[in-house]
Amino acid sequence: MSKSPVIQSAKICANCAYWGGPREMNGFFGRMEVEMSASTSGKCNNRNGFFNCPMNWQSTCPRFEKHSIVK
Repeated sequence: MSKSPVIQSAKICANCAYWGGPREMNGFFGRMEVEMSASTSGKCNNRNGFFNCPMNWQSTCPRFEKHSIVK
């Protein structure tokens, strides 16, 4: 499956600075690209969020912090 761009304004794990899942950072366009499937997940690295929990790329939480690549 190929990677697709994530909407930059979305406050989801794929755009979060603390998400440890598989994604590609496209600095030219200022966006993240992920394999958009239900099984794409990674661990949260935010000690004030869902630390060390597996999170789907579409998940969200109140401790979201936008990654510096995302414009």
